[in-house]
Amino acid sequence: MAEAAWQWLTSHLSESSLWLATAGVHTGTFVTFTGFFWIIQRFNLLHQYRIQKKSPPNDLAKEALREVIIKHLIVGPLSFWLLTPVARLTQIIDKTNPKMTPNAIFPPVTEIIAQIFFFILIQDTIFYWGHRALHTSFLYKLIHKKHHRFHQNIGIASEFANPVEDTINTIALIAGPFLMGTHLVTLWIWFFIRIWETVDAHSGYALPFPLSPFALFDVAKRHDFHHSQNRGCYGSFFGIWDILLGTDKEFKIFEQAKKEKQIKGEDEQKDNDPTGRGKKRKNVEDKTD
Repeated sequence: MAEAAWQWLTSHLSESSLWLATAGVHTGTFVTFTGFFWIIQRFNLLHQYRIQKKSPPNDLAKEALREVIIKHLIVGPLSFWLLTPVARLTQIIDKTNPKMTPNAIFPPVTEIIAQIFFFILIQDTIFYWGHRALHTSFLYKLIHKKHHRFHQNIGIASEFANPVEDTINTIALIAGPFLMGTHLVTLWIWFFIRIWETVDAHSGYALPFPLSPFALFDVAKRHDFHHSQNRGCYGSFFGIWDILLGTDKEFKIFEQAKKEKQIKGEDEQKDNDPTGRGKKRKNVEDKTD
């Protein structure tokens, strides 16, 4: 069915239209996951996975919402339209390319996985060094401070940024696919994964695996620490550069202190109620509520 849909698209849509559909993948993924996290926060679902108990100010959230709506309705499509010649030059949307003919089949799964892994490495490298540069005193005040107005994260905060920072993030996103001249379907899958990852990182929730595959690398916890403490954890996905250069050291200390505090609190609770009756009584009360 998927290949039939692809054959229909390549038969009926022009190169430019196919490329602009990429903006639709971006927006659709962003709306899906920001909407999901808005719902669980609005109805207090999965609250046990909330990282911080506070929410950002309503005025800031409304400002960010207005901005991302404009970005997705106007700025995003315009940016993709301007990038059309580059996408054609790298053969991502070149219909003379055998990969783009109506009878073409999808690339092998192994090729898709290998290329996306490469995209992650390229993205994380550009993102890490660009992000770290934005934390220098001058660039922070001039550019990055806007994004850090969110001390408590929500999904839409992921795209609330200065235009210069948006440009750096866009370059990090498209550099890998453009360098490889990837299949358009692979690029769409990559966009889906990356947008999901950045919304998850800014969600304010540390959902467990498999609800969030990024939980394997503590993506949400790392980025929430970065926003709340305004230091360290500059990378994304695996946090490769943070690990190599030790810029996640303070995060690890912070997490260890939280665990020790939690263990201490549980021990104190047991000391105050060694029989465990209080806990049992609470469980009974919970069941009768």
